[in-house]
Amino acid sequence: MIFRFPPTGKARGEGDILQKSHRKNQPLTKIAAGVNLFIVPISLYSGGFLGIGMVLRTLLVDYAHIPIPANVDIAGILLYIINVPLLVLAYKKLGKRFFVDTLVCVTFQTVFLTLIPIPTVPILTDKLAASIVGGVIAGYGCGMTLQNGGCGG
Repeated sequence: MIFRFPPTGKARGEGDILQKSHRKNQPLTKIAAGVNLFIVPISLYSGGFLGIGMVLRTLLVDYAHIPIPANVDIAGILLYIINVPLLVLAYKKLGKRFFVDTLVCVTFQTVFLTLIPIPTVPILTDKLAASIVGGVIAGYGCGMTLQNGGCGG
């Protein structure tokens, strides 16, 4: 009997898991870039839980005067906190695999939204053009995430 090992030295299936995870999470950079580079600098808000996180960020920073470091955007962190009840629901109703996929995607989305810097001067000053470009980039990233079996929360 001859034993054959994968040529990369990895266990069978290990590369597939990493590749699938990369395919699901790489588009999340596009979502974060579309929002942070085009939508936020012109003082617009996104929809869904991300939009709720953006409104909460505005309330905390502008009205409650909570000091936040200039190079960190807390909208992503607030998005993570808002998603906790959905993660619990996903674990109970949709299964462990979907829960893990969603947890990983939401974690990466939070990291990218927090770390991608928001320009102080908008890249596009026209609100319509900026919202179209930002929406197309973020929508493309969202579509790629869903097509690869991921879930952004």
